[in-house]
Amino acid sequence: MGSPEISAVPAKPSWMARFGYRNVGYIAFLLLLIPFGILLESTGSHAGSDRGGGVGAAVFIGMLGSILFGVVNACLLVVAWVRSRSDRRALIGCALPAGLAMLAFLAAGLIV
Repeated sequence: MGSPEISAVPAKPSWMARFGYRNVGYIAFLLLLIPFGILLESTGSHAGSDRGGGVGAAVFIGMLGSILFGVVNACLLVVAWVRSRSDRRALIGCALPAGLAMLAFLAAGLIV
């Protein structure tokens, strides 16, 4: 009985590892803003100038998070190019905020 052979071929990473855990976290952050905005909206008054403040706050937090996410991924993209590493996850991260914003505008145009 010989010892088991160790394969030289590395295991294929999961789809989350290929897409990037940071990118999945960003999408989860945006999805959690939906119930957060609804919760803020339900606790406020429903008359006057305060109407829609919860949704506005959620949109503002999402915008700030998207800007920060885009800046971080742009920096990581430059670092990946300088160090000659794989830039796939950083490229996805740079395109994700713009792509999701375009998707939201298209969905709003179909709904309204």
